[in-house]
Amino acid sequence: MSFWKRFVAHNSEIIRPILTLGVGSVCAQLIPFVMSFVLARLYSPEAFGELGLFVNYAGILLIIASARYELAIVRARTPSEAASVSFLSAGIAFLLCLFLTILISITDLCRWEYIRGVSGRYLLPAFVFFSVLFQILVNYQNYTEGYKSIAYFTVFRNIIQAIARVSFSFLSYINGLIWGALTGVIGGCLLFFVRKLTFPWHLVSPRKIGYVLRRYVNFPKYALPSSLFNSLSTNLPVILFALFFSKQEVGYFTMTTTLFYLPVSLVSNSIGQVFYKKASVWDSGKTAHFCWLILCFNGLLSGLVLAFLLGMGSPLFAYLLGEEWQTIGDYAILLLPWFILVLCFSPLSLIFDVKDRQRTEMYLNIAAFTTRVAAILVGGYGALSAQDVILGYGLCGVVVWLIEGLIIFRIVKVPALRQWAFIVYLSGLVIIWGIYVWYRFV
Repeated sequence: MSFWKRFVAHNSEIIRPILTLGVGSVCAQLIPFVMSFVLARLYSPEAFGELGLFVNYAGILLIIASARYELAIVRARTPSEAASVSFLSAGIAFLLCLFLTILISITDLCRWEYIRGVSGRYLLPAFVFFSVLFQILVNYQNYTEGYKSIAYFTVFRNIIQAIARVSFSFLSYINGLIWGALTGVIGGCLLFFVRKLTFPWHLVSPRKIGYVLRRYVNFPKYALPSSLFNSLSTNLPVILFALFFSKQEVGYFTMTTTLFYLPVSLVSNSIGQVFYKKASVWDSGKTAHFCWLILCFNGLLSGLVLAFLLGMGSPLFAYLLGEEWQTIGDYAILLLPWFILVLCFSPLSLIFDVKDRQRTEMYLNIAAFTTRVAAILVGGYGALSAQDVILGYGLCGVVVWLIEGLIIFRIVKVPALRQWAFIVYLSGLVIIWGIYVWYRFV
């Protein structure tokens, strides 16, 4: 029997669900990835800047919307618990989004110009609610190991989003990128009910909801502030970036992070969800082995991305997106080390929820938030260039993710020799990047 066949046979319990989610995620992420090159020729960098602000406001609100109870769905011990946590999460999200709608209306009446200047502000509550609902449905399918359904939902959502964005591009009086995002997430949620997938509503009761509300209180107590700081560290810098630089620069920044997050989302959706589920039930030995396999795969992928971007550079983006987008090639290179560490460790960060280490994750996210915001503010008030600010932003992320990776090693109990081997490998990639950046930008 060949090495590959022995490897697959030994790891079939994790390879099958990963491949199922992986194929779906590849299809799902290829759609927005390919469409980015089409949409870049239909919409201006300013339109992408408006989308970036909308998505980053939504990203912050998404964390608050359900108090992070949706993360407990996969951890549920019984179908009754899973159904009750799902219902609880959706109910909290609905109430918050209703309050948000009222708040936006009040700011309009008070003529608060900053809020009135946010494109698509009245779409925010709906987008947040349906995004939370979509994640609840995905987590419930993960609980039941319905991996094919997860892949199906995600692909369908992105197809609807792509069609809507192209269609709305002909309407000059709206931002079709924002309306397309809302259309896609609503379509993904509706598909769940159209396919009539079973959901045990009969298991939900006020008494059971009260029970899961108390049992999983650590999620709003620790995971909520932790995730909020993580979201703020990702989304708030873009909002602050808009205070110091033009919408065009914000559009470049948004497009760069969007293209980077596509492979990260692919890995997180296909590998991270399976890791979360398996690590919740496996012993430490099997979990450590699975962790090492993930690191090997993501580390190899990171090396390929580094070689590709350093080799092709800005001209590739100018060719694919148009000459006005050439700047994002420089942005992408400056953010490469941050991207590499996110790609390697983000699927494994769910171990904090598995092992009830939400407090540790919260401290890490506070550190990420503080350093990234400081990088934007110091660079902005110091009148540094957009490239210098983005470089500082990325390096702050590298430091925090490296610390988080070392803590993950300790929690998962990865053997010391493997830890050192992986750190040496990452250091080599960063040294290569540093030499390139020194000769290119200094």
